[in-house]
Amino acid sequence: VTPIPSDTPPATSTATPLPTSTPTDTPPPPQPTATPKPKPTTKPKASLGASEGVFSEFTGTPADASLGFKYSIWVMRGDGQEATKLIDQAFEPAMSLDGNKITYYSLFDGVWVLDRSTNSAHHVVHHGNAEFPSFSPDGTRLVYHEITIADAWWGVFHAKFQLHVVNVDGTGDVLLVAGTTPVWAPQGDTIAFDTCIDNKCGVHLINADGGGLRQLTADVGGKISWKPDGRQLAYSTDKDGDPEIWVINVNGSGARQLTDNFSNDTLPAWSPDGQFIYYLSDKAPSGWAIWAMRADGTDDKLIRSVGVPPRWQFSRLWVGWRR
Repeated sequence: VTPIPSDTPPATSTATPLPTSTPTDTPPPPQPTATPKPKPTTKPKASLGASEGVFSEFTGTPADASLGFKYSIWVMRGDGQEATKLIDQAFEPAMSLDGNKITYYSLFDGVWVLDRSTNSAHHVVHHGNAEFPSFSPDGTRLVYHEITIADAWWGVFHAKFQLHVVNVDGTGDVLLVAGTTPVWAPQGDTIAFDTCIDNKCGVHLINADGGGLRQLTADVGGKISWKPDGRQLAYSTDKDGDPEIWVINVNGSGARQLTDNFSNDTLPAWSPDGQFIYYLSDKAPSGWAIWAMRADGTDDKLIRSVGVPPRWQFSRLWVGWRR
């Protein structure tokens, strides 16, 4: 029998050899590192409930258009829940950036401002046809349009719309330019509005001091909402026969159509995080309702059915952060 050398382990041995010291010229083994988490392929889903919407409600029929008590202003959570009546006999609401004040039109009574912290309202503009107010970024001024009768011919009256800027205490009222449905930018002194000037119709921009007038679109329509960062606007236009929602960069480039159907899609309102655009539409089987879609036009959701005044073109929807 050939003896097995003492320095050679038996072939059937499963013993683990003792560790040996690491030579000084051999680097230590690498330490384990945390495995990086894969980046999400889609943006995290924002919560509609993080915002707050203010909207108009109408409980009458077209024959009741002149009955002030048929109009009211409501607030709701951004997902349509927790709706509460806020103001009677009013519509066309808009919030200040901090959400503490709401300006609105009271039928045949002009422009008002409600302080939500004290639940008290004060009259800003007493002219009965002063409508569609919007706050400046610091909440100290308003822009609104006023309707006057320009002329009458064979019993047909022609309305004239003009923009005004006024302090919230009612002083310092200044006439700007012919136009309608104005909305103040979230920063600075730029106002977007709809108008036809020298047969050039569409969304225009103007500075609050009356300078810097420029045309942004050639689309008839309006009903404008600024993106919170001030770089884009959402607006509705009926250039193809029925109102649809579009977005455009503030320099006039990148116009994109977001809705496309045979219904009325109007009154866009950008969410405060810039991820959603709310709007009013009658495309639901039950009639008029508030909808919300992502800013690229996808993920459309019905938020809440609402009653809409006969003159729905001058209604309004506004969305801000929840208080």
